[in-house]
Amino acid sequence: MVFTHTEVSVNFVILANIWCYFSLQSEVEVSNLNRRIRNMEDEMEQLTTKLRTTNDKLEDIAKAADECERLKLLKCLTRTDEQILEL
Repeated sequence: MVFTHTEVSVNFVILANIWCYFSLQSEVEVSNLNRRIRNMEDEMEQLTTKLRTTNDKLEDIAKAADECERLKLLKCLTRTDEQILEL
């Protein structure tokens, strides 16, 4: 099969248009993916900050619990000492 110059030109234009269409579609898709990546990075940063804050609060709570246990032990020891002194 032999193509005429006009047929080759038309086929070339069609292929060029198809190439252009898919190229634009790819650019749009890449742009959308980049936007999603940025959004996910922002969300990750926010979650990291929340995690850091929560960790700090948990450390404070753990210290307070340790102090509470220490005070309970001191009260118990004080009562025991008082009971010994009473004997």
